[in-house]
Amino acid sequence: MRIPTGFDIASRINLPLVVGAVELKLSHEPAPGTPLDAAGRAAAARANPVVLVPGFGGSAKSYAAIGRALDRDGFRHTTFVPPHHGLGDVRTAAALLGTAVNNELAATGATQVQLVGHSKGGAVIGELERSDLAAGSVSRVESITTIAYPHQGLAAIFPLNTFAGQLATSLASEVGTGMVQTNEGSFVDALLAANLPRHVRMESIFAAGKDGLVEPARAHLDGARNVPIGTPDNHPDHMHMLVDDRAYEALRANLLNIEGN
Repeated sequence: MRIPTGFDIASRINLPLVVGAVELKLSHEPAPGTPLDAAGRAAAARANPVVLVPGFGGSAKSYAAIGRALDRDGFRHTTFVPPHHGLGDVRTAAALLGTAVNNELAATGATQVQLVGHSKGGAVIGELERSDLAAGSVSRVESITTIAYPHQGLAAIFPLNTFAGQLATSLASEVGTGMVQTNEGSFVDALLAANLPRHVRMESIFAAGKDGLVEPARAHLDGARNVPIGTPDNHPDHMHMLVDDRAYEALRANLLNIEGN
């Protein structure tokens, strides 16, 4: 497909700046969730460390409010910041996440971590675990929690038989390979084929209605603990899932391995 002369995707669709502006606003939100009691904080202190993985165009600011909540509740945690604002190849980011996980294990003395991924961050986590399983490695991961991540892919966003889909594919090096990889297709199929819920405790948290990007059916994962937030007509949007009290409390329940929350 020929790209129109003068079409500047970087200036017209500057996703890092757009997401960054939202992140900056959300970073000032209060810590979500009801604080744990003393027994809960003791359990959190014993839990395996948490590694937070931002989504497409995101940075550590995405998790500022959740980070404050984790501190308040007594969890050990760190944030992995993918290169190039998370716009690049999921496989490259997953390899770097693997190094970050090893560093966290060495620093804390733990044998496993708990991974949390917002949006595309869920794909990075899934690829790390898939590649570890394919290599026959002992799992470094106790639990995976995804927030607003489309496990089934984003077929409705950039279908390859549309101009938008062809444009995204042609400009993948400029707008981010990850935009194409999170579409429904072979990459998503490979992650689903790994059947991760068989190997780790897994939870998918998502809005009960379309959050502006992800539809609930796309975020559902067979075998995982699926937690819809709100109602189809009243729910957080894609980014505000990161500051929602109910979403944080569902995340915390998975970190503490509490059933039925």
